[in-house]
Amino acid sequence: MMRTENFLVSGSFLLTAYKLDSGTLVSALKQTFPPLYQCCSAILSLKSTCLMDSEECKYTENQLPTVSRKFQCYCCIADFMDALSDPRAFLSAQDKRAQQMQAMGIEESDINSMNIKPGNTTVGPTTKKSEGVRFQEEPKEDMKFDPLTADSLRAEKGYNKATKKQQKELEAMRKRHSKERLLIQKNQCVSIEKMVKGKQPNEAASDPSIRRLVVEQTKQWTEMMEKHRRDEWELRKSHLHSQEEILRKLMETSQQNQMKQLEAKHERESKEMRSNQAKISVETAKEVTNDKTVRNKQEKERRLKEKNQNNTKKFIEERKIEAMKQEKEKEKLHKLHEKQLEDLTRDIQNAIELYKNDEIEYELSPKSEFFV
Repeated sequence: MMRTENFLVSGSFLLTAYKLDSGTLVSALKQTFPPLYQCCSAILSLKSTCLMDSEECKYTENQLPTVSRKFQCYCCIADFMDALSDPRAFLSAQDKRAQQMQAMGIEESDINSMNIKPGNTTVGPTTKKSEGVRFQEEPKEDMKFDPLTADSLRAEKGYNKATKKQQKELEAMRKRHSKERLLIQKNQCVSIEKMVKGKQPNEAASDPSIRRLVVEQTKQWTEMMEKHRRDEWELRKSHLHSQEEILRKLMETSQQNQMKQLEAKHERESKEMRSNQAKISVETAKEVTNDKTVRNKQEKERRLKEKNQNNTKKFIEERKIEAMKQEKEKEKLHKLHEKQLEDLTRDIQNAIELYKNDEIEYELSPKSEFFV
């Protein structure tokens, strides 16, 4: 699509505003705007004429010559050509646009970083009654996490390492107890053999000294076995408390990772929402600018301002809704984590209760034990 532009190139614009020689401007255009290079060659040659040929381009301080040329350029570079012909108005429009974007809470980086792919956006037809700009958003799926339980955490490497160490401590204690029992058993047998040596069975059974020795040995054996049981119970309960601390730390670490994943998801969704809002703002501005039914510049500015105000209200409402949704998801996950910690504590307490019940049962049972 081609159109004719009428550019007024004055000596003040060429000499004062840019202060560039033609070679510098040619190089800049060739690097930054290749499609524009050939279209602007007429202007560049005209500038050279104005600068170099004093006879053809004479001007005074109060009256500067104006050179008018007509040429064709693509519509896609019309904005740049407008900037060349009237730089002050172009910069003023850019500042105004930046202020509008800032008022809507949209960062320039959101526009620069967004990738508009074909099919992702749908712009309403440009008619007297615009249908606006619409974007197709992909349905958002709720993030699902694996449940954190005591059984699942017991498969962790840190827990297995700690339990192996605890098992070694328990086995070492049982070995000490076994040696102590064998030693007492041996001493008691030797003492009894000395007492009954040379006596008949009937005499030994009725001997008061032997009976006293048997009572002492029974008491000694009973106290030793009670001590061994209590030592093992205390060690097991201590291990359970240590396991609870390890499992709690593992659970808290896993919960923190889950929360970080949720926050990262929220950040991606917020960034995507801001990007979509930036796209809508850009497309809205393009829609108003390219609306051929409105030729009045003031009317276009009024429409753009009105649409930007509507977009701002909608964007703010969308961000409020998104913030509330994200806060609910965080609160839901936080409550789930609290329940998981409560279940973990209850699981450990139930295991400790088993040993406490064994102690109570032992207290209610007969206390006399002996080795035969």
